[in-house]
Amino acid sequence: MRRALELMGAGAPAPPPAPIAFVRPGGPTPAGLARVRLEGGGEVAPGRRLPPDLPLGYHGGTTDAGEPLTVVCGPGVCAPPPARAWGWSAQLHSLRSAGGWGIGDLGVLRDLGRWAAGAGAAVVLVNPLHAPLPVTPQQASPY
Repeated sequence: MRRALELMGAGAPAPPPAPIAFVRPGGPTPAGLARVRLEGGGEVAPGRRLPPDLPLGYHGGTTDAGEPLTVVCGPGVCAPPPARAWGWSAQLHSLRSAGGWGIGDLGVLRDLGRWAAGAGAAVVLVNPLHAPLPVTPQQASPY
């Protein structure tokens, strides 16, 4: 594999990503997790349980053995949807406006959202405008 990559001019393969631990604020500390480097700065040395105010996000971690670990802190559950809701689904590149460039842009999406809300819609769904997977290295959107 290395020789094939060299012949293609790609260089050495990237190292494998760090293991990932999915946690919740105040939840149990994963086995072996020694330190958490917070995404926004600072560091936490958890005990048996993670701090209840552990920020949601992607944090760096270190195991007892000094190995890197990615710590993903999430809420555990999503907010419940409204009892009844409706909305529109649109592909951003298909939206048009008089002042647009003909391929849709975030200004046109804002206008659609305002119009939909004025008509009573609770949501506007759009095609992905972000990296498709929440892992590093981040990949570009397929759109």
